[in-house]
Amino acid sequence: MPSSTGTNHVTLKSALYQRVCDELGELLRNETDFIANAANTASHLFYSLSDINWVGFYLLKGNELVLGPFQGKPLARAFR
Repeated sequence: MPSSTGTNHVTLKSALYQRVCDELGELLRNETDFIANAANTASHLFYSLSDINWVGFYLLKGNELVLGPFQGKPLARAFR
């Protein structure tokens, strides 16, 4: 049987995710540029979710995935 603490945790997470979605809707409402929206989304998620250490997008350019807007540390392989 699930504990009330576990249920409360799920309820709190659900409320947090709903708030973040609502805020993103407001943030992106009047912007039509994909890159601007990806950058704002990455930043908002990074600073809104405490358990996250990297948020970003990879964009398909031809047959290659290219790093797009992100928040967090750069990829470690770039410093080898």
